[in-house]
Amino acid sequence: MERLYGNVTIARIIMSVAQLVLNDPTSTPFTEYLIQRRQRILNNQLSTITGDHRFAFDILRKLIVEWIMDRLHSFNETESEALRKIFEYLDPRSTNALMSKKTTRSDVNKYFETAKVTVKEHLSLARSRIHISYDLWTSPNHKAMIAIVAHWTSEDYEVKTALLTIREVHGEHTGENIANVVYPVLKEYNIHDRFGYFVGDNATNNDTSVEWLNQLLRDEGYDGFEPDRRRLCCCAHEMQIAIKGLLFGPKVKELEKYSAMMNIIDEEKREYAKRK
Repeated sequence: MERLYGNVTIARIIMSVAQLVLNDPTSTPFTEYLIQRRQRILNNQLSTITGDHRFAFDILRKLIVEWIMDRLHSFNETESEALRKIFEYLDPRSTNALMSKKTTRSDVNKYFETAKVTVKEHLSLARSRIHISYDLWTSPNHKAMIAIVAHWTSEDYEVKTALLTIREVHGEHTGENIANVVYPVLKEYNIHDRFGYFVGDNATNNDTSVEWLNQLLRDEGYDGFEPDRRRLCCCAHEMQIAIKGLLFGPKVKELEKYSAMMNIIDEEKREYAKRK
C-alpha cells in the first residue's frame, strides 16, 4: 500500500476519501456527489498504478498512423512537442505511443502490409475476374506516379474496388514501362492470371501497355488474352474530350498547350479560342 504515485502514496489517497466521508456525517445529495466524484478519481488513479486498466498502445499507434495518412501529415508530426503536450494532458501514458519519425514510417509500412494481406484474401475469393484501371500523373515534386486500382465482384456478389498501390514510373511514359510497373503488382496480389478488363483514358501508351501485359503473361507460360477485346476506354474521359470540343472547337489542343494560358480563367480561354 505504500507504492508511490508521484509523491503521494496510495494509502494517503484512500485516507483522503475516507476523511471526506467521516468529516461530513450528514449525507446530502451534494456531498454524495463529491464522494462519488472523488471515488471515480481514486479508481482511475488506482487502475493506473496497479495496472488493472491496461492502456492499448498498439491501438493508439494505429490510430496515429491513420490520422497521419488521412491528413497527409509528415512522419515527423509525432515528434511535435505541442502534440506531446496534448497527449500528456489527456493521459500521460499516451505519450509513449508517440514514436520517432523513423518508427512512424515503419508503422505505416507495417499496417499497409496488414491491409495488403486482407485485400489479397478478398481478391482470392472474388467470383469474377479482376478488372484493372490505372492512370499516370506528375506529382508536385515532378515524379511520374501511377495508381493501380482493382475492381471485382465479391463472394457475396457485391461490387468492390481497392487501391492496390501507387508506384513511380521511371523513364518515358511508354506502354512497355507502364506494363513493367503494373505486372509485378498484379503478381504481388496473385491476380496476374485472373486479369479481366482494363479501363483507362484514350492515351496510346495505355493501349500498348495492355499489349505488353499480354506479352508478359505469355512469356511466363500463361494463356494471355486479346488486348483489343480487354481494353475499355474511360467514359468520363470520353465525355471530357467531347465537352471540350463543344466548348472550344477544333483548337482545343492548341489551347491546352499554350503556356500563357495555364493560370487563365475559363472565360478568357474561350475568348482566346474565338480569336484564334
